Amino acid sequence: MGGAESLILATTPLTPHRDPISAERVRSLIDAAADAGFSGVSIWSAHHDFAVADGMSSEAYFDYHRERGLSVPASEVVMEQWATSDRQAVADTNTHILDVSARAGASSVITAFIEPELPSFSEAAAGLAVLCDLAAERGVAISLEFLPFSGIPTIADGIPPERIHLLQLNDAPVQPGEDLMMESMNRLLPGEGAVDILEVLDVLDEMGASPPVVSEVFSMELAALDPAENARRQYAAASAVLARSSSTVSASAAEIRTAAFENATNAAIAPGSASERK
Repeated sequence: MGGAESLILATTPLTPHRDPISAERVRSLIDAAADAGFSGVSIWSAHHDFAVADGMSSEAYFDYHRERGLSVPASEVVMEQWATSDRQAVADTNTHILDVSARAGASSVITAFIEPELPSFSEAAAGLAVLCDLAAERGVAISLEFLPFSGIPTIADGIPPERIHLLQLNDAPVQPGEDLMMESMNRLLPGEGAVDILEVLDVLDEMGASPPVVSEVFSMELAALDPAENARRQYAAASAVLARSSSTVSASAAEIRTAAFENATNAAIAPGSASERK
């Protein structure tokens, strides 16, 4: 196991709403991650945009992560605007986040689909192929997150271990709520719920997968805290779980969500390359 010294923090859940925040507030989120002990962050591209709108330059935003000793292995999030066969629409909607991600040095960009049904499998596959090609032109990969309440509810069997890009840690109660979408925004800290995260880590290890690990805990209760306290609690919980693991999964960046551990850990799976899709 890589250990807590290489844990990554997803910064999106550190704020309780999606309204614009100041550049100073964005800096405080970066500080919170670094001061808590995380080695890197999975950035939300909107934080970059908020900071720039408030007068911070893009380079200053990227540089501040480096000044605080934080890597940026992942960026998020491309939503369902990719699930269309309209190539130009996919490009127009997603070029900006891909550009920001590449400039940040991210190796992957997380994408998700939260609607209950895909427009059609063929249309979604065509749009995802376009998105992957656009990302590849910028030297980044697309990591597809599957969500139990969405049109992509689980992962197919037989996924090669190298296609599991990221492992995000969080937890869930014994009894699921009636609304899984709402529950996904009120997660528990790793180790505080009913999910056997250690088994998840062991399964990944047996597969030969070694994705980096990120703490991503969407929680209205945690988001109401000062970001520094939020980050400290996430670091303490995630590092305690990793310390108990016997697997060799490296701690570093972000996601795994399968039918066995939905709402607890999320997996971002890499779609095939353009040549593999042909």
